[in-house]
Amino acid sequence: MGVICLLSYQLLSVKVPDFDWTHIWKPKDQLYLLEEAGRFIPDTDSFSTKEKEVSHELQVPPEWVMAVMKAESGFNPTVRNKKGSGAVGLIQFMPAVARELAVSPAELSQMEAHIQMAYVHKYLQQVRSRYGEYQSLTDLYLGILYPKARYQDPCFALYAKPTKSYMQNAGLDENGDGVVSIHDIDQRLKRMFPIAYVINKEKG
Repeated sequence: MGVICLLSYQLLSVKVPDFDWTHIWKPKDQLYLLEEAGRFIPDTDSFSTKEKEVSHELQVPPEWVMAVMKAESGFNPTVRNKKGSGAVGLIQFMPAVARELAVSPAELSQMEAHIQMAYVHKYLQQVRSRYGEYQSLTDLYLGILYPKARYQDPCFALYAKPTKSYMQNAGLDENGDGVVSIHDIDQRLKRMFPIAYVINKEKG
């Protein structure tokens, strides 16, 4: 009996410091897609806190902001556009946009995600001030991709063959007809982020 007790004590005393308990238990208020963000963002606590602050300031659900960052960068704050647009970061800041924000693409790519979130907020707030409140996940994404398309008809074309801009965004052509329309964007977001897509703005 003593041997069994000793063995039990030894087993209970073993430490497993690197075990990720989130695979078994997740906090009820864990941020949407945070586990995926953790692949590129070591400090998910600071990132989560800042993301929620930004969403609150923009008056949108945090799920919307997480979804558009996932769509644009996969949550990699250092990633650069592979098709030569020069875009970089969590929401793929274009060089011209970076200049408006008084920061360079190189500086953005060197920032930790929670620091870069300040520029995500600054940019989206500028678009919000110019074009109005964000009304849906699709509307928020258009604020990043093509602000002038906000509030347009679903058939509104953002990009079309054979332009360079279409080639750089061909992955958004959901129905493959050679035109990236608002309807394409909407259907793509609905397919990729069904949870965020159905969340009403009131949650923000």
